Amino acid sequence: MSKRSTAWQGIEKTQQSLLLVLALCFTLLVFVQVILRYLFHHPLMGIEELVLFPCIWLYFLGSAYASWRRAQIKAQVLDLFLKGRRSVEGTKIVTGVIVIGLCGWLTYWAYDFFVYAISVAKLSPTLYIPLVYAECSSSLVFY
Repeated sequence: MSKRSTAWQGIEKTQQSLLLVLALCFTLLVFVQVILRYLFHHPLMGIEELVLFPCIWLYFLGSAYASWRRAQIKAQVLDLFLKGRRSVEGTKIVTGVIVIGLCGWLTYWAYDFFVYAISVAKLSPTLYIPLVYAECSSSLVFY
């Protein structure tokens, strides 16, 4: 990879740190619930709701990080059939245009959903935590 500016490196380090903290929170909450439920036979009500927040953020930030590192799963079947360099480059251009279009469309949807989630102000059933904290993860990762 080419050298990146210090700003991009800072964003990457922040993303890595957030992913680590979220993974630790998720693991700790599940561990506590398993211990309380199966060892002490007294589950903590609402811990499943708490697990939802780091889990969703972990999913979206992890997918954004994988995309940033170009580590996402790719099915490059077309490259096996195309032999010429121009045809391979042409498919990459078409793919890039399609991806840009899809990103714009999904960004519009994410923004629309974010505005909807704020206006509805749903709460989790047990702990009454605003669900916009989990639902905004899909919107904010796109930006």
